[in-house]
Amino acid sequence: NQNCSVQGNCRFGGIGLGIAITQSNGANPRVEGLKISDTTFINTGEKNVSIGNSLFTGITGCVLDQAGTYSVTVQDGADGVLIDGNWLGMQSVSSGINILIDETAGGNHIISNNIMLGGTACINVQASASLRVTRGVIDGNIFTRASDYTLNFDSALYWTIVNNQDGGTPTSGSWITTGTHASGGEYVFDNNKWHTVTPALFHTGSIYRGGNDTGIVWRNTGVVNVTTATSTTVSHGCFRTPAYVGFSIEGANLGEQWLTAVGATQF
Repeated sequence: NQNCSVQGNCRFGGIGLGIAITQSNGANPRVEGLKISDTTFINTGEKNVSIGNSLFTGITGCVLDQAGTYSVTVQDGADGVLIDGNWLGMQSVSSGINILIDETAGGNHIISNNIMLGGTACINVQASASLRVTRGVIDGNIFTRASDYTLNFDSALYWTIVNNQDGGTPTSGSWITTGTHASGGEYVFDNNKWHTVTPALFHTGSIYRGGNDTGIVWRNTGVVNVTTATSTTVSHGCFRTPAYVGFSIEGANLGEQWLTAVGATQF
């Protein structure tokens, strides 16, 4: 199918599956341009929506409620999935994952402006030793009541996580990163509000760029004034020891100034 839509006062309920996108024969064209909007899924069994090999699938303005294991799964070469402006809630507040992006998925996904409730986690991006998910944006979401962790990234490459709010108290931290793929992942975090518990799992082989987040702190944003001291110690505010540091010296009579060491909590 190409450029089909499921929209407007549709309701999927009862044990089974809400919508499944599949490609039964690899030689056939894959599903492209499917739009699912203004639709309610409730108690549809293990999953509300399963997105297989496809291009540009959009789920917008929907209610995905009380799935047993996953609200949405993305796998089998699905590219360019948009999940925007939805309400997603698990059947149990202590089990299941709202959005699972499998290591077999394609890339270029956007998850934005959703409200997610409960489960073990809200979003899980997986990887294997040979596969990882490339390019994704998680923007403007509100996460609530995830029991273990809110976001999990395994070796996800070129992912941007901005403008999100975590209203829960996940025991392992608002987000964790792992590194099943040998090359690790690469992430940009900015303008998020996280729970204050630092990540229980942190992959030091990945690359991170941190902005003005709260809760899990990425940087010291203040100015330190040094007058007559020949040396001073400054807290860098990061929850892990940074490998690289940029700093600037300003003012009159600078003389010879340098950074001597970077510790676990301070310069």
